[in-house]
Amino acid sequence: WKNPPRRVQVESRDNAAAQAKKPGARIGMSPEQVTKETGWRKPNHINRTTAAYGVHEQWLYGGGNYLYFENGRLTAIQN
Repeated sequence: WKNPPRRVQVESRDNAAAQAKKPGARIGMSPEQVTKETGWRKPNHINRTTAAYGVHEQWLYGGGNYLYFENGRLTAIQN
């Protein structure tokens, strides 16, 4: 749908925020551990930066929830 009904958008955003706040993600986990062993699912989008120091990933979820990875390890949780 080009413009889905607002009710669907609100439910989707609320669901994403609730899912992202489930406990379990811990600093130092790999991306695979985060998605398989915790309440966090695969992100809506990943911003990836490769530089001399390594690879940085920002996983974007709805509701202002983010996970940050450096060289394949979780370094920060924002929600």
